[in-house]
Amino acid sequence: IASFLLLVGATAVAGLIISARILRTVRNVSNAVKSMSKGDFTYILDASAPKEIISFNRDFNCTVRKLEEAKVELELTMGKLEDTNRALVEHQEELLERRKLTAMRLLASEIAHEVSNPLSSVIIYLGMLQESLSADDPKKADLSFMLNETMRCQALLRELVDFARREPLQLKRASPAKIIMDALDSARKQNNGRQVR
Repeated sequence: IASFLLLVGATAVAGLIISARILRTVRNVSNAVKSMSKGDFTYILDASAPKEIISFNRDFNCTVRKLEEAKVELELTMGKLEDTNRALVEHQEELLERRKLTAMRLLASEIAHEVSNPLSSVIIYLGMLQESLSADDPKKADLSFMLNETMRCQALLRELVDFARREPLQLKRASPAKIIMDALDSARKQNNGRQVR
């Protein structure tokens, strides 16, 4: 009876020790799963358990490491995708601006072409009218001014056509004094009789 009781007691103690280890390991696995659900993949199970549980721990820890590596790789991929998306949006905006500029160039070319023909006729008729007047006629100066302004408009239209054709920029010498005098003449004619000085 004593041997039987000793055997039962030893079995109970061994069962308690083993079950305590198993319960501790299950708690550790539970805690590891909880920390993984919160995004923390650094929880590592201890190795103080029977061989089967140690094998399970090893596999579990390997899985946790792989999950952590997969998470890091996923974050890197998401970062690359965000960068690519940002670059794509910038490229799309640049392409849209180019299309707008192309449409504007085409419109400018069409407008310049349509306005240039009537201006040429006006220049011819103003030139003929100016030539028909005598040299001392006071209207001759007004006609000369009108002819110059019309020719200036035609030059602006040519520049608009050059812009539409994407001609390279061509620099030329200009006299600031002449530009200012032309502007003053234009302002004088527009404000004639208004006592503007």
